Parts: sequence; structure tokens; C-alpha cells
Amino acid sequence: MKKLLFIALVLLACISPNLSAQGMLNNTESVTRTSPQQTAFFEAAGPGLVVSFNYDTRFTKKQGGIGARIGVGGFALGNDASLLTIPIQINYLAGGRNGHYFEVGGGVTYASGDTPFDQETKVFGTAVFGYRYQPEGSGLNFRGGFSPIFGDTPNGAFFIPYWPHLSLGYTF
Repeated sequence: MKKLLFIALVLLACISPNLSAQGMLNNTESVTRTSPQQTAFFEAAGPGLVVSFNYDTRFTKKQGGIGARIGVGGFALGNDASLLTIPIQINYLAGGRNGHYFEVGGGVTYASGDTPFDQETKVFGTAVFGYRYQPEGSGLNFRGGFSPIFGDTPNGAFFIPYWPHLSLGYTF
């Protein structure tokens, strides 16, 4: 699992600078702020698997660009099944015309409990590709797209390329 995590992080690190250098992720429309933009949001599916509450921040004072998110999620069905997830990701917001962004990112999710993949799976890789509306000031935030999930279990590797995500939150 450590090898898988290392490979995922290396790929993300290699892809992001190349896309930016090629001009594909040009963020010239990004608004400069007095402090980094932050967002709190609820998400269905995505890296949190079922439902999760997340916090996202930019690393610079620009509205777009590189940032990170962390969350907590899961579910409980009485004594039958329960799941706790903690998604952590690095992401990049490209574009930014009138608050409309393309979001790309990657990271890991820690899962404790009855995971849908295997009882032994505890940490797996995640990615995110999608649309994000994030207002220039503060206000409602919307995200939607796909969050591929991958990992390794005693029964072999798994990859779910079209795992969706949909979220609604508040940007401040």
C-alpha cells in the first residue's frame, strides 16, 4: 500500500507542473485576495465514499491555483455496518473566469470499518476531475465530477474510474 501511495503522489507531482508549463491550466483570471480562499462543503460520494464534510483552502492568496482539502465522512447502519473515512487531497483549480474552474487533484482516503472494497483495505488512492463554481468573494460553492478510486487488497488491485462526486458548500 505504501508503494501505491508513493506512486500516486509522484504521478500527481509530475502531471501538475507539466500541465501548467504547457499552458493547459492557465490561471490568469485568478483574483488576488487579502487571505487564502477557504471553503467548507458537504459531499456525496467522491473521496469520502458515501457522504463527507470537508474543508478546502488555497495555498496562496489567489482564488485559484494549488490548494488542499481534508474531510471526515462515513455512515452507520445500526450494529450491522459502519464506515469512517478521512479524505486528504492536494488539488489545483484552473481557469477561473467568473468563478468557474476545472479542478484536478489526488490524494488518499483512510477508511475504518466495513469498506465496500475489502475488510483489509485501510488506505486507498483517490483523484478528482471536475467542475467547481467558487465565487470570487464569498457565497455558495458547487462541485461535480468524477473521483477515481484505486487500491490494493489481499484479493488483488481495484480501480473504479467513474466514481462520481457532488458537493455544495460555502466559500469565505
